[in-house]
Amino acid sequence: MAGAGKALTLAGLHSSVERLQEELQALLDCLAARGLLRSETFNARLHRLRFAAAWRKHAACGGGFLSLADVQDSGALDLAVARLAGLPAALALGAAARSLRCRIATALSPVVEDFRDKVYICGGHDGQHVLGSVERFSPATGAWELQPPMAQRRYAAAAATVCGRLYVCG
Repeated sequence: MAGAGKALTLAGLHSSVERLQEELQALLDCLAARGLLRSETFNARLHRLRFAAAWRKHAACGGGFLSLADVQDSGALDLAVARLAGLPAALALGAAARSLRCRIATALSPVVEDFRDKVYICGGHDGQHVLGSVERFSPATGAWELQPPMAQRRYAAAAATVCGRLYVCG
């Protein structure tokens, strides 16, 4: 283990790494002081290099990575995600992932339609008990539809929709 007469020790390696970190920081400071390199640019490039290395490492093992667009092969999944996550989360996903923007917009149409021209009855009192049930009336079909119950029973509450979600208070 003695390459040039020096034994590699953990303490020696640690000291070398610390010295290299100091030298790198001094170099970055000099480049920044001259206006040749911004720390944001350096950090973004470093992130890209590390991500590419992780990608190569896992792709070489046969695992690779799939993007969200890769696993969303049908509109049904888009609709389920939009409905379960809610309008704000679905909009944020569409804004964050350019590849999904059109798919999310398409999936949101039925989510918005869930509240359009519908009447919701949330909770109430049956004469003996406070209720947690939720029902929706659709004038288009003339039918009441049972919805998932509320987590907490409510009586004489107020309700409103905000960003595609139904809120019941009181």
